[in-house]
Amino acid sequence: MTTTYQRKLRLAAFIHHVWDEGKVDASDDYVAEACTIRHDPGDPWDGKTLDRAGFKDRVQKSRAAFPDQKFDIPELFADGQNIVMTWLWSGTHMGDLLGSVRS
Repeated sequence: MTTTYQRKLRLAAFIHHVWDEGKVDASDDYVAEACTIRHDPGDPWDGKTLDRAGFKDRVQKSRAAFPDQKFDIPELFADGQNIVMTWLWSGTHMGDLLGSVRS
């Protein structure tokens, strides 16, 4: 059985490797064969169900628009089997993200 602490470490590792470093192939180790993006207002993918290839495309497009993006994780909370993360995101807008306009 995986402990709460191990699940928190896994989530933090996923964010770091896949989103911060852009190692999209590492998402195979973290993301289910299909996942639905929920409760991410302003995200062009919010509400969509993606397969792994679609998820990788999402990360690549996000990182192309914000190549230096970084997630700071101030807190991770556990509630039963669920892990909840608060984050502070930063990045330099360098290109279009599905209709966004660089300022």
